[in-house]
Amino acid sequence: EEGDSFGFGEGGFYTFESFQRRADDFRQKWFSSWDRPVTPMDVEREYWRVVDGGDLTLRVEYGNDLDVSSHGSGFPTSDQGTTPAAHVGSEYVRDAWNLNNFPTVEGSLLRHISCDISGVSAPWVYVGMLFSSFCWHNEDNYLYSINYMHHGAPKTWYGVPGSDALHFEEVFEREVPHLFKRDPKLFFKICTMVSPATLTAHGVRVNRTLQHPGEFIVTYPQAYHGGFSHGFNCSEAVNFALPDWLPFGRASIERYKDKKRSPVFCHERLVLILALKESKETGDEGHIQSEVLHVLEREMQERELIIKQTTAHKKVWCCDTAAAH
Repeated sequence: EEGDSFGFGEGGFYTFESFQRRADDFRQKWFSSWDRPVTPMDVEREYWRVVDGGDLTLRVEYGNDLDVSSHGSGFPTSDQGTTPAAHVGSEYVRDAWNLNNFPTVEGSLLRHISCDISGVSAPWVYVGMLFSSFCWHNEDNYLYSINYMHHGAPKTWYGVPGSDALHFEEVFEREVPHLFKRDPKLFFKICTMVSPATLTAHGVRVNRTLQHPGEFIVTYPQAYHGGFSHGFNCSEAVNFALPDWLPFGRASIERYKDKKRSPVFCHERLVLILALKESKETGDEGHIQSEVLHVLEREMQERELIIKQTTAHKKVWCCDTAAAH
């Protein structure tokens, strides 16, 4: 924490191998006194014992939001070169389940955005250790997300359905009011965990799963999710959008306007691009027509508001001018 700002600080600099050594050493020391094998439930209980107990002396690190353009992807790509190692898995270079391709496969609306958006239409890599946390959040613009674990120890995931998002936010804010007082935009900081037991006790539906290497996790629009790692691991994630996401995208824009936050891309521009496409290209003409009508209605309302405000301003100016003469 620093002044009125709080969240995660900068960690050290590591190679993949040196971070793995650090992570393995930390986990071994943490459970060194245990006289039996450590289960996933043991790790989960330890995690919440630390979080709920407010153990400020514990320091863990997390290599998160690593852009594949500078750090490389765990999936094969077409620019990996011609060495023998580059041919390993080369049959997956163009595969739809390769997360470098997933946002732009047929059916995903993000294929109609002309530029790569880091972490949204271009994947990010995540390298974790025991207790590394991805705190409660939902995706930018309320998009879908897909996460693939390449290697290592499992991750515990918690998820709240998008239909429970507002109830989740109410309970969350009641649990940590002092943090919201310091930072009203706390929901966008991805730096706070509240126990799923607390959430369920207040009627929020929380799902839980354990992700292992070779498994995908998909989150749905506006669904809050969070979790933590059970040891050293490496994952990769990216966003995508199906036609049924469009109303959620619009809802996110309204939320961002209220909170004075910029979206990661222009929702209205995407809607109008989709409207110019054939329905067979976009996959859902009904959702698109509905969104176009919303965009036009909002545009006309805001134009009328500007005209009224401008007219009122002119009248005041004229009166002031007359009075001056």
